[in-house]
Amino acid sequence: MFGGSVRKLSTLITAVAPCLALLGLTLHGTALAGGTPAGTVITNQASAEALGPNGESISAVSDRVTTVVSPVCAVSITPDGTPGAPGQTRHVLPGEQALFSYSVLNVGNQTNTFALSSLLDASSAFAPGSVNIYLDDGSGQIAPGAQSVNSVTLDADKSARLLMTVQTAGSDRGGASVSLNASCGQDLGGASDTNNYAAVVVDQPPVLGFSKSFSPAHVKPGDASSVTLTVVNSGQGASREVIVTDPLNTLDLAGSSFVAGSAVASAGTVEYSADGSTFTASQTSPVAAIRLRLPSLAPGARATLTFKLLTSAAAENRTLRNLANVTSGGVSGQQAGAALDVRYTPAVALGPVGNPAAPEGSAQDSQTGNFAVVGQTLCFTQTLQNTGDVTDDFTVTPALQSGAADLSLLGVDGQPLSQPVRLAPGQSLNFQVCLKLTGSDPVKLVLKASGGRGTSNSTTDLITRVESRLPELNKTVDPSGQVQVGETLTYTLSVHNPYDRALANVMIRDPLASGLTFVSASDGGQLQGGAVVWTLSSLAPGETRRLTLRARVADTVKDGETLANTFDLSGDDFTTPLHSPTVKSAVWSAALAVGKTVSAPDATIGDRLNYTVRLRNLSQVGSLGGLTVTDTLPAGVAYLPGSGQMNGKPLADPQVSGRVLTWTLGALGPQTEAVLTYAVRVLPGATGELVNRVSATGQAVNGAVVASNEARAGLKLRPGFFTALSDIVGVVFVDRNRDGVYQTDLDTPIERARVVLADGRISLTDGQGRYHFAAVPEGFTALRLDPASVPYAPLSLPQDGGRPGSRGVFARGLTSVDFPLAGLMGEVGAFRETTLRDGPLTLHKQVSREGDGSYRVTLTLTAGPGSGPLHLEDPLPAGATLTQGQNVLDLPGVGPEGTTLTYHFRFDGAAERAVTDPTVTWRNP
Repeated sequence: MFGGSVRKLSTLITAVAPCLALLGLTLHGTALAGGTPAGTVITNQASAEALGPNGESISAVSDRVTTVVSPVCAVSITPDGTPGAPGQTRHVLPGEQALFSYSVLNVGNQTNTFALSSLLDASSAFAPGSVNIYLDDGSGQIAPGAQSVNSVTLDADKSARLLMTVQTAGSDRGGASVSLNASCGQDLGGASDTNNYAAVVVDQPPVLGFSKSFSPAHVKPGDASSVTLTVVNSGQGASREVIVTDPLNTLDLAGSSFVAGSAVASAGTVEYSADGSTFTASQTSPVAAIRLRLPSLAPGARATLTFKLLTSAAAENRTLRNLANVTSGGVSGQQAGAALDVRYTPAVALGPVGNPAAPEGSAQDSQTGNFAVVGQTLCFTQTLQNTGDVTDDFTVTPALQSGAADLSLLGVDGQPLSQPVRLAPGQSLNFQVCLKLTGSDPVKLVLKASGGRGTSNSTTDLITRVESRLPELNKTVDPSGQVQVGETLTYTLSVHNPYDRALANVMIRDPLASGLTFVSASDGGQLQGGAVVWTLSSLAPGETRRLTLRARVADTVKDGETLANTFDLSGDDFTTPLHSPTVKSAVWSAALAVGKTVSAPDATIGDRLNYTVRLRNLSQVGSLGGLTVTDTLPAGVAYLPGSGQMNGKPLADPQVSGRVLTWTLGALGPQTEAVLTYAVRVLPGATGELVNRVSATGQAVNGAVVASNEARAGLKLRPGFFTALSDIVGVVFVDRNRDGVYQTDLDTPIERARVVLADGRISLTDGQGRYHFAAVPEGFTALRLDPASVPYAPLSLPQDGGRPGSRGVFARGLTSVDFPLAGLMGEVGAFRETTLRDGPLTLHKQVSREGDGSYRVTLTLTAGPGSGPLHLEDPLPAGATLTQGQNVLDLPGVGPEGTTLTYHFRFDGAAERAVTDPTVTWRNP
C-alpha cells in the first residue's frame, strides 16, 4: 500500500519540476539572477500532498536546494542613435561647441564603474577638435568650473545625466557623427553600449563687417554730428545674436553729449545705459553708452544704428575719437573707430565785386583798368567775405607793387572804410579801393585781407595805361561883357579828346548860377537839379564836341553882380570831374519903369486931357543918363504946347513928329522917380477908345541903352448929341441842320457864351442864347465869339473871312449878328423805307443797319381822328433774334399825332433778307 503511494509522489515531483524551471530555479548548479543583487542565496525545497487509495492524506518533502546569485555588469545609454539616424542633432557655426545631453543607466546587479568615451563615425566630414563628457548638475548646462569625466560609478538600477560637448574648428564644415559610449571592465565581462550617435552639423558661417563714421567729420563747437554704426553679414550663413555697443562716456569723447531722441535703428532694439554697463530700452539720462541688439543677421543683411552727438565749447580744437564693438553669439568680434574733428574753420575770400572766391592768383581774381589819367581817381570795387564758420575781424591792406598813386579804402557810401571789419560766417562786404594817380607808370596793386584767426587772402588790381594829358575844355558866352536882367545868354562849351582811344559815357554838367534861368540846350541837354547835363555815349579819338546852352538873366539879379559859369566833365575814365575855364558876365540892368495915367475916364470932342508919366529907375546902384521919353498920342488928339512939366517945373516942349512926342531929359539916379505931365486936346475925328502909349530909354554907365516898359492910358470917347449910334444883337446857338439860321423848334441856344466887341466890351448870352451891345458907333466894327465859352466850334460861314467865330459888320441902327455852332452830328443810313396807306391809316417802316449783324427798325403809325383799337405786328426775318424793344404793339386807338415803335434785332443772313412787311389790323369805332 505504501509502495503505491510512493509512485504517486514520484509522479507528483516529476510534474512539479517543470514548474520550478519556469520560476528560474534549477534543482542543481549555481543560479544567475540579472536583477537580483550578486551574492544573494536562494534556498528551495519542494513538498507534495496526495490522497491515498482510501482517500487519506499523504504528504512528502523534497531535498533542500541552495543557489547563490552571481554578479552581472550591464549598462544602457539613451537616447540611442546611429550615424544614419542620430538620436540628437545640433547645428553650430564653425568654432562653436555643440552640447548633447544623455542618460546612463546601470542595468547590472551590483554597483559598477563604467568607462566613458566618445566614438567618431568614419563617415564624418570632419574630426572635432575635442569631445568632453561632464556630469549634468540638473541645469542642462555645464556648470562653471566643472571638470570633464571619463567614468561614472552607479549602483544597480541607478542612472546619471551626462553632457557631451563637441568643439568645432573655424575650418570645419558639414556633419560629424559622435557616439557617447559606456563599458564595463574586462574583468566583469566588458559589456558596453555604443549605439548612441549624435550629429553635429557645422553650417556656413556668417562674415560680419563692422564700421563707424561721423557725418560730418568736421564740425565747429556747438554743432552736432551724426554717428552711424553699420554691421553687415557678407557670409553665407545667418549669425547668432548680434550686439553693437558704443560707449560714450570715454575721455576721448569729452565735450560731447548724446542728443536726446536722435537714435534710429534700421532693425533690432536700441538700448541705453546711464553707467555704461546696465542697459534698458528706455532712454537714460545721461546716455553713457548705447547699443543695438539683433536676434540674428541674415546672409547679405545690413543693420545700422544712427544717433547724434552734440559738441560743446570744451571740445574746441580737439579730435574726438571713439571705438564701438560688435559681438555675436557671446563672442567679442570687431571694433570700429571714427574721429570727429571739432574746431572752427576760419577762412576769408577777397576778390572782384561779386566774386570774392575767385582762385587766388587766377585771372578771375584780378581786375584791370585799361586807361587812367594822372590826377584822376580810379576805383575798383571789391568784395570781402567771411567764408569760414566763425565770426572774425578782418583787416584789408593795400600795397603798390608798381606805379605811383595815393591809395584809399572807401565803403560803398564813399566814406572811409572802418577797420577791422567784423563779419559773421557767410557775411560779405563790398568796398572800394581808390587810386589817385600821381605818376604815368602802369600800376599794380595787391590787396590783402587778414583775419584775426590767422587767415588771409589776396587779390590784384592793375592799371595798364596812365595818361598825363587831360581833355581840353573851353567855354565862351555871347554876348560877352556886361549884360542886363532878362537878357538871354548863349554859352558855347567845347570838349576835345586828345587821346587815341574813345572816351566812354562822358557826362558834361554845367551848373547854372542862381541868377540864370534855363532856356534851352543843344544835343539833348536836360536841366537836372539846377545844372544842365549832357550824356555822351562816346567821344571819338581826336574829336571836338561843341554844345550850346541858352539861359536868361533872372530879374532878381542886381546891378553890379557877376554871373560866373563853369562846366565840368566826368565819365568812366574821369571819376574826378574836370573843370573848364570860367566865363563871367557882369549884370547892369539899370531898370527903367514907366507908368501913365489920364485925368478922366472918358471925354468928348473939345475936352482937355492931362496925362501924367512917372519914370522910376529901379536899379539899386546905377544911375541912368540921357533919359528919353517917347509918347505916342492916339488919333484925334493934339499936344498943347507949353503944357509940359518935369517934377512940377516947366519943361520945354517935346519934339513932335506926327503923333509921336519925344522928350530928352537929364539923369535919373538909382531908386529915383521923375514925374512928367502934359496936356492934350480932343479933336473932331476922334473915335472909340483913346489909348496913349509911352516908353522911355536911358543909358547906363557902361554905355548900354536901357529901355523901359511900355505904359498905356486909355479913355472912352463919349459920343456927342448928334453922333449916330447903333445896337448889335444876336443869338449864339447850336445849328442842328447847319443852315446858319436860328430855328427855335430845332436849334439849341447857348447860355453864357461870351461875345467880344472890337471896343473891348463883352456881352454874355442869356438863357435864350441872346446878347446885346448898345451905343455902338455907326460904322464898321468887329465881333469875336470866345471859343472857350462855348461847347462846340463856330460854324464856318462866308462872312467869317476865314476865321470862324469872328465877324466884321457895318453897324447901323439895329444890327443882328448870329453865331451858329457846329454841333456833333451822327449819320444814320436807312437801306429800306416802306410806307403803307389804307384809308385814314398810314404806316411808315424804316430799317437801318447798325453794323456787325445788328439792325434797327422804326415803325411810325398815324391815323385819322377817332380810330378804333388796332394790332400791329412786324415779323422778324427767319433766324433773327430780337435784342431790344418789341415788334408787336396793341393800341386802343391812334390819332393824327401818331405813335412810334422802335426795336432792334440781330440777323447774320444776307441784308436783302433782313426786311419783312408789317401787318396791321384794326376795328372802326
